[in-house]
Amino acid sequence: MNQVGPTPGITDTDQQPIDRDDYAAFLNSWLESTDPAKEGHGSDLDRREDFVAASLLDVLSATYQGEDLGRFARLMAVRLYDRLGL
Repeated sequence: MNQVGPTPGITDTDQQPIDRDDYAAFLNSWLESTDPAKEGHGSDLDRREDFVAASLLDVLSATYQGEDLGRFARLMAVRLYDRLGL
């Protein structure tokens, strides 16, 4: 995998920075492997918090535009916006 750079503030168990593409792959894999039925339904966030989270994900998406982490952030923002009916 091409190394695009470390994810700010995110380290592995040895306190070494994790590459942004690797981090995006980890998050996507975790999301796909987690059973929603065991995690509960819906969000613990209210509509206002969902909107703020989606907006922050859009900022992350723009910051890392063209990278896997940016694409994953945008995907998650769209999911939240869809849940809000926006």
